[in-house]
Amino acid sequence: MTPKSTCLAFAADQPSRQRIECWLQSLGHELIWVDDLNQLHSHPAFVSSSLLFVHLVQKETLALCRSLRTDLSTALIPQVAIVDSDQWRIAAYEAGMDAVLLTTAQPKDIQNQLHALFERREFLQQSMTQQIKAAEQGQAQVRTVFSRYVSPQVVDRILTASTDVIQG
Repeated sequence: MTPKSTCLAFAADQPSRQRIECWLQSLGHELIWVDDLNQLHSHPAFVSSSLLFVHLVQKETLALCRSLRTDLSTALIPQVAIVDSDQWRIAAYEAGMDAVLLTTAQPKDIQNQLHALFERREFLQQSMTQQIKAAEQGQAQVRTVFSRYVSPQVVDRILTASTDVIQG
């Protein structure tokens, strides 16, 4: 059976690894373990992953997850934290986690939350794709209208400059 998606995961202990494996495999997702979170960006599967699972046990992990949330290239990857206490749960939400699961949660509840996260990610991807297509169509219309009055090179400079202003 082909997995639905690839998920990266980090867990410091074996029981947490086993729980994460059980949850994701029951939903039909492939799981790749990352042994060092600092090497996450360089992992070959990082760009194409559809979920990041992290067992929170240290503050450095929170800082890394927060930086992933603020990076435009990784902001849409859902982040799920597995925590052992309410103190870590609050810290995880403050770090920008999309879901925070207690290690004592029921497997069915966790599977439902994960399923909802995957659906939300799919919706966001479709929405972003539609927005990009609409922007491209808008640029094509602007190009057509302006080309009647100025050279194509000037139109391209205008469109590039307006894109730079919007992004900057």
